[in-house]
Amino acid sequence: MSFGSTVKEYLKNADCNASMLCNVTGLNASQVSRYLNDKRKPRAESEAFEKICKGLCELDSSLNFDEVHRALLISINGSGSAREEFTGNFNLLISELGISTTALANALNYDASFISRIKNGTRYPSNYGEFCENVGRYVAFHCSPVQIMSLAGLLDSDAKLLENKAYCAKSVAAFLGGTFKSSNEPIEKFLKAIDKSVKSGGIEIPKAKLPSSPIHFGKDKYYYGIEGMQKAEKDFFKLTILKAQCIHSQRNGYGGG
Repeated sequence: MSFGSTVKEYLKNADCNASMLCNVTGLNASQVSRYLNDKRKPRAESEAFEKICKGLCELDSSLNFDEVHRALLISINGSGSAREEFTGNFNLLISELGISTTALANALNYDASFISRIKNGTRYPSNYGEFCENVGRYVAFHCSPVQIMSLAGLLDSDAKLLENKAYCAKSVAAFLGGTFKSSNEPIEKFLKAIDKSVKSGGIEIPKAKLPSSPIHFGKDKYYYGIEGMQKAEKDFFKLTILKAQCIHSQRNGYGGG
């Protein structure tokens, strides 16, 4: 049973409704509505999750807090696949903040149609972690004060904290990333091998077959702050090597590039 269905069941047994849950938890109506309709799940370690557990026990004195906590925790971890959660959260972020998918695609160096396919769940980024981080940075640097307020409600966070761009970017990335990790990230493994070579003091192109996954070379990319400058230098180096490896692989009949 999903998180929303589990909470609804508790409310039904207590002869209570969503409005009463709002009153005892202090959560706003739109936030509770998203939880009950499974458009959003609170993080297990969040204050909202704790408030809901306590609120249900307050509405029904026959309930045991530990049992409620355990049941809701199971419903969070067991409802839907990680990919479905990623797609749902991405769509929710786009709709709640009114983000232009065209502007997002341009900033992240993707074709707008690719972003659309991510939205409808037919495609997924080859590197989920990097994609989530880039979306997080985009949101942090393009959010208006009104959007920050909406984002605070979506992330169960403090609007004042989200005004800090680093904190905001990290929070959005965590919201999108969840626990999902791709089991097949050949390009990422290839680039990590380059990273390892650089850190060890050498510059050696990994002697590995280039992944057959499609590789996207963007025209522009945004970097912010000192860390961004450092990452820009490393990305330039990796891109140069990756392009060279593409040419080498195609000449030797490996394919993919």
